[in-house]
Amino acid sequence: MLRVVAMSLALSALAAACALVEPPQPVGTYRMEAEVRNGSPGPVEFTVKRALGGALPGMDAIEGGVQPVSAPPGVSTLIFNLPADGNWLIEIRGWGEIEGKDFRGFLALQCRPLLIEFERDGAWGWPGCA
Repeated sequence: MLRVVAMSLALSALAAACALVEPPQPVGTYRMEAEVRNGSPGPVEFTVKRALGGALPGMDAIEGGVQPVSAPPGVSTLIFNLPADGNWLIEIRGWGEIEGKDFRGFLALQCRPLLIEFERDGAWGWPGCA
């Protein structure tokens, strides 16, 4: 009986430790930190998608493309893992998307983190640097 309790405690500790470990960065991507200022009343969900065959519009979600996948109301930090070839988009469920081709100007600014803002009235944008 004592072994069962000890094993149960060990597995619980292992599960908690695994929850703290960041998932690996997907191959062929670079990391981009973003500050998300969410003034809307609910969470905003993100998905990073890669162009299939190197051309839009066929897109496939990248597992681990954004961590965490949603931003609650308030200020959050998200990490986007974006394909290095520029053939990607960030889908913002219910709001819109940011395409890689539109992002090149931001990269030229060489500032971090990216700022993405959501307003209570439904307006949103990514004006650049935080």
